Amino acid sequence: MEHGKVFTDGVTVGARLRQLDAKKVDDLAESLARVGLLQPILVWAPDHETCALVAGQHRLAAAIKLGWSEIECIFVSLDEIDRELAEIDENLIRAELTAAQIADHLKRRKELWEARGGKNFPTGFAKETAERTGQTKRNVNLSIARAEAIPDIKAVAGTSLDKGVELDALAKMPEADQRALIDRARNGEAVSARQYVSPDRIAKNEDSKELRLQAMESLAERLAEHVPHEQWPVMLTELEAVGSGARPVIDAFRRLTGPVFDKTGAA
Repeated sequence: MEHGKVFTDGVTVGARLRQLDAKKVDDLAESLARVGLLQPILVWAPDHETCALVAGQHRLAAAIKLGWSEIECIFVSLDEIDRELAEIDENLIRAELTAAQIADHLKRRKELWEARGGKNFPTGFAKETAERTGQTKRNVNLSIARAEAIPDIKAVAGTSLDKGVELDALAKMPEADQRALIDRARNGEAVSARQYVSPDRIAKNEDSKELRLQAMESLAERLAEHVPHEQWPVMLTELEAVGSGARPVIDAFRRLTGPVFDKTGAA
């Protein structure tokens, strides 16, 4: 890879997986003005007439905001699939993506990985992705499951449903109910998939078990929020002592906190 500089107004920014975040651009512009560019952008320039952004959209936008005419870059020689993989991997490594954005990125990454012949690789998708992006294998598999169960997961980003526990509840709903709830969320309503029971299910009196499970999920979420991480193993031991009645709460808690447990080594 060759290092160099390009004119900021000469870099073509095509379709991106993630939209620009105005606040992130402002924060980066402040950082660039104070300490300069620490990480060059990645560009693909196969000839003197083409210069396309591979990764670094927010850094480029911040430089333009500051009025920079040039920006440091790294020239990469990658085909179309590898350029998109580079964008995805950098976002997963560097960006503060939401749960829905992570799931959408990983879903697309898996499609590209399979197109590249990944099924024939000795390392499986989850392991290879974890090694490249810093995600845990558990979180990769969980995010892929969410994306596969929610066809319109890209539309969830930035809404009240854009939380892990909400995505898990949304994934269990029929697709028609998913889309109806997502539409409401995109219109600004503070909806919750965990508290949603379809009219058909209510009419058929099929909601009692689901409502009990939702209550357990809600209790587990509150525990995860208010109990410090280092106290989770002790809390689970105490819940185990309660007996079988606490099992649904324990199971829900482990589902919610699995990625953190993977990283902390707790439990």
